[in-house]
Amino acid sequence: MAKKKSSDELSVPKAISEVARGVATARAMKPHDHSDAGPADADGDSTAEAPQRSRAELQADIAATRAQLAGLVDEIEHRLDVPARAEVIVDDFKTDPKKAVVTHKKTTVTAAVVVAAVGTGIGLLIRAIVKK
Repeated sequence: MAKKKSSDELSVPKAISEVARGVATARAMKPHDHSDAGPADADGDSTAEAPQRSRAELQADIAATRAQLAGLVDEIEHRLDVPARAEVIVDDFKTDPKKAVVTHKKTTVTAAVVVAAVGTGIGLLIRAIVKK
Protein backbone atom coordinates (compact mmCIF):
# COMPACT_ATOMS: atom_id res chain seq x y z
CA MET A 1 0.00 0.00 0.00
CA ALA A 2 1.34 3.41 -0.92
CA LYS A 3 2.10 5.74 1.94
CA LYS A 4 -0.44 8.56 2.23
CA LYS A 5 -0.03 12.01 3.67
CA SER A 6 -0.92 12.02 7.36
CA SER A 7 -3.85 14.38 6.69
CA ASP A 8 -5.34 11.82 4.25
CA GLU A 9 -5.06 8.88 6.62
CA LEU A 10 -8.00 7.72 8.65
CA SER A 11 -7.73 7.17 12.33
CA VAL A 12 -8.28 3.55 13.36
CA PRO A 13 -11.61 4.31 15.11
CA LYS A 14 -12.82 6.29 12.10
CA ALA A 15 -11.78 3.53 9.69
CA ILE A 16 -13.56 0.93 11.82
CA SER A 17 -16.71 3.06 11.97
CA GLU A 18 -16.58 3.51 8.17
CA VAL A 19 -16.34 -0.26 7.67
CA ALA A 20 -19.16 -0.85 10.18
CA ARG A 21 -21.32 1.76 8.43
CA GLY A 22 -20.69 0.06 5.09
CA VAL A 23 -21.57 -3.34 6.51
CA ALA A 24 -24.74 -1.96 8.13
CA THR A 25 -25.74 -0.34 4.84
CA ALA A 26 -25.10 -3.56 2.94
CA ARG A 27 -27.16 -5.56 5.45
CA ALA A 28 -30.00 -3.05 5.31
CA MET A 29 -30.29 -3.38 1.55
CA LYS A 30 -32.96 -5.92 0.69
CA PRO A 31 -33.60 -7.55 -2.68
CA HIS A 32 -36.21 -5.74 -4.80
CA ASP A 33 -39.72 -7.10 -4.23
CA HIS A 34 -41.27 -8.00 -7.58
CA SER A 35 -44.81 -8.27 -6.22
CA ASP A 36 -47.64 -6.02 -7.44
CA ALA A 37 -47.75 -4.12 -4.13
CA GLY A 38 -44.56 -2.23 -4.93
CA PRO A 39 -41.48 -1.71 -2.76
CA ALA A 40 -41.97 -0.88 0.91
CA ASP A 41 -40.27 2.07 2.60
CA ALA A 42 -38.71 2.02 6.08
CA ASP A 43 -42.15 2.16 7.78
CA GLY A 44 -43.48 -0.78 5.79
CA ASP A 45 -45.64 1.42 3.54
CA SER A 46 -45.58 0.56 -0.13
CA THR A 47 -46.13 4.16 -1.25
CA ALA A 48 -42.45 5.09 -1.70
CA GLU A 49 -40.94 4.31 -5.08
CA ALA A 50 -37.47 2.82 -5.09
CA PRO A 51 -35.09 4.28 -7.67
CA GLN A 52 -34.94 2.05 -10.72
CA ARG A 53 -31.38 1.18 -11.62
CA SER A 54 -30.03 -1.17 -14.19
CA ARG A 55 -28.18 -4.33 -13.32
CA ALA A 56 -24.96 -2.79 -14.64
CA GLU A 57 -25.38 0.27 -12.38
CA LEU A 58 -25.97 -1.96 -9.35
CA GLN A 59 -22.93 -4.08 -10.18
CA ALA A 60 -20.81 -0.95 -10.62
CA ASP A 61 -22.01 0.37 -7.23
CA ILE A 62 -21.23 -2.96 -5.59
CA ALA A 63 -17.75 -3.01 -7.15
CA ALA A 64 -17.10 0.58 -6.02
CA THR A 65 -18.28 -0.19 -2.48
CA ARG A 66 -16.12 -3.32 -2.34
CA ALA A 67 -13.10 -1.33 -3.52
CA GLN A 68 -13.76 1.34 -0.90
CA LEU A 69 -14.15 -1.25 1.87
CA ALA A 70 -10.99 -3.03 0.69
CA GLY A 71 -9.13 0.27 0.93
CA LEU A 72 -10.43 0.80 4.46
CA VAL A 73 -9.42 -2.73 5.47
CA ASP A 74 -5.94 -2.16 3.98
CA GLU A 75 -5.65 1.09 5.96
CA ILE A 76 -6.70 -0.67 9.18
CA GLU A 77 -4.21 -3.48 8.55
CA HIS A 78 -1.47 -0.92 7.89
CA ARG A 79 -2.25 0.98 11.09
CA LEU A 80 -2.38 -2.19 13.18
CA ASP A 81 0.91 -3.57 11.80
CA VAL A 82 3.05 -1.89 14.46
CA PRO A 83 6.35 -3.66 13.65
CA ALA A 84 6.16 -2.61 9.99
CA ARG A 85 5.25 0.97 10.93
CA ALA A 86 8.10 1.09 13.46
CA GLU A 87 10.51 -0.21 10.82
CA VAL A 88 9.42 2.54 8.41
CA ILE A 89 9.91 5.19 11.10
CA VAL A 90 13.36 3.86 12.04
CA ASP A 91 14.36 3.78 8.36
CA ASP A 92 13.14 7.37 7.97
CA PHE A 93 15.27 8.47 10.95
CA LYS A 94 18.32 6.63 9.58
CA THR A 95 17.89 8.17 6.13
CA ASP A 96 17.21 11.81 7.06
CA PRO A 97 16.84 12.57 10.78
CA LYS A 98 15.83 16.22 10.30
CA LYS A 99 13.04 15.36 7.88
CA ALA A 100 11.94 12.43 10.06
CA VAL A 101 11.56 14.69 13.11
CA VAL A 102 9.16 16.87 11.11
CA THR A 103 7.35 13.94 9.51
CA HIS A 104 6.97 11.89 12.71
CA LYS A 105 6.26 14.60 15.30
CA LYS A 106 4.24 12.38 17.65
CA THR A 107 6.89 9.67 17.61
CA THR A 108 9.65 12.21 18.26
CA VAL A 109 7.79 13.76 21.21
CA THR A 110 6.95 10.35 22.65
CA ALA A 111 10.56 9.21 22.35
CA ALA A 112 11.79 12.42 24.03
CA VAL A 113 9.34 11.95 26.92
CA VAL A 114 10.36 8.30 27.36
CA VAL A 115 14.07 9.19 27.34
CA ALA A 116 13.46 11.98 29.87
CA ALA A 117 11.44 9.66 32.13
CA VAL A 118 14.05 6.90 31.99
CA GLY A 119 16.85 9.40 32.59
CA THR A 120 14.99 10.87 35.57
CA GLY A 121 14.36 7.39 36.97
CA ILE A 122 18.02 6.43 36.64
CA GLY A 123 19.08 9.73 38.22
CA LEU A 124 16.73 9.22 41.17
CA LEU A 125 17.91 5.63 41.58
CA ILE A 126 21.57 6.69 41.61
CA ARG A 127 20.76 9.48 44.07
CA ALA A 128 18.98 7.01 46.38
CA ILE A 129 21.94 4.57 46.22
CA VAL A 130 24.49 7.31 46.92
CA LYS A 131 22.53 8.60 49.95
CA LYS A 132 22.66 5.18 51.68
